[in-house]
Amino acid sequence: ITIFTKLNIGRYFANSLIVTVISTVFSVFVVSLAAYVSARIEFRGKNLVTLMFASTLFIPSISISFPIYRLLSDLGLKDTLTGVIFVYASLGIAVTFFILRSYFLSIPKEMEEAAMMDGATDWKVYTRITLPVIRPTLITALVMQSIEYFNMVTLIFVLTAGGPFNATQTLSVAAYQNGFSYWHMDIAAAFSVIIFLCNIAFSAVYVRLLKAADD
Repeated sequence: ITIFTKLNIGRYFANSLIVTVISTVFSVFVVSLAAYVSARIEFRGKNLVTLMFASTLFIPSISISFPIYRLLSDLGLKDTLTGVIFVYASLGIAVTFFILRSYFLSIPKEMEEAAMMDGATDWKVYTRITLPVIRPTLITALVMQSIEYFNMVTLIFVLTAGGPFNATQTLSVAAYQNGFSYWHMDIAAAFSVIIFLCNIAFSAVYVRLLKAADD
C-alpha cells in the first residue's frame, strides 16, 4: 500500500507510459520509412547508409552517454521528458531497421508497380499497399521497441537520475534507485513486480494484435 500512496507510482508509471508510447511510435514510423527507401529505391550512397545503420549495432549505448548528455544540455532538454523521448527514439533503431528492411525486400515489386500504373503515388503505395502487408512485422517491431524502452534504465539513469523533483523518473529508474542507491530492497522489489506485470500486459496485447492481424 505504501508504494501506491507515498512513492508517486502513478507519476512514475505515467512517465514510463508517455516516454514509451511516443518514442516507440516515432521511432518505428521513421525507421519504417528509412527501411522502405533502403529496400525499394536506388540512390547514390545507399550501401553507405545501410552500413551506418549496421555500425550502430556495435556501439554500446552507455559508451555515448556523455556526448548525449552534452547534446541535451546544449539543446536545453536536460532533465526533461522531451529529452528522454529524444534519447529513447534514437536508440535501438538498427534492429528494427533490418527487420523491416528484410520484410520489405520479400514483398513482390509487382504489387507496387501495379498500384503505380493505376496512378498511386509512392506515399499511397507505402501506406495503402506495403504497410498493410507487413502489419504483423510492424506489430512485432512496435512491441519489441516498447518493451525495450519501458525497461530501459542504465542510460537514462546516467543522463537524468530521475531529474529534478523526479520529473523524468520512470518505473525502471525508481526500481534501480531504491534498490542500489537507497538500499530499499522491499520497495525496489515492489517496483520490479509492477514492471513485470506491465511486461506481461505488453505481451498479451502483442499476442492479441498478432491474432487480429492474421485474421
